[in-house]
Amino acid sequence: MDELRGLTLTQPYPMLIAVAATRPDLGKRVETRGPTFPRHYRGRVAIHAAQRLGGSMADLYARCRQPRFWQALAWLGYGDRWWQQLDFGMLPRGQIVAVARISGAYVFGPDSMTDVDSGTTLPLPGQPERSFGDYTPGRIGLQLADIQRLRRPVAARGQLGLWRVPADVREQVEDEL
Repeated sequence: MDELRGLTLTQPYPMLIAVAATRPDLGKRVETRGPTFPRHYRGRVAIHAAQRLGGSMADLYARCRQPRFWQALAWLGYGDRWWQQLDFGMLPRGQIVAVARISGAYVFGPDSMTDVDSGTTLPLPGQPERSFGDYTPGRIGLQLADIQRLRRPVAARGQLGLWRVPADVREQVEDEL
């Protein structure tokens, strides 16, 4: 069984990645991070929803009311009740929701991005991807490929950075793929 690293994100971002498993046109496939985040790892990652919500509730409400966020989360079945109340307790937290493969990394410039491995300059992603991340120059982006949503989320304790998923949790994740 391959090694599995964990990548913890605050909601709604893990669910936006989970959307990309079946609807790449609606989901998140680039995870943006600060300039010091490790950028040379290539391999499988468990997409973990943090226990805590990120930012203020006002910011979270405003973000999730944006059409691109709404469309992606609606695809996962968060229906009228969720949208009327924006009940963030309904989103998985403290759980792994998907598995992906980090296939590349980029450093963002003002109008383009540079591939860390090859040095090739590429255009920045279009929409909806740009809505789902912070593309400030100097930050990095991790390209996510082969995204698979778990049938049922698996409870796990997250960490900062890229962390090793314990063997017992990894087995549960593999069972839910």
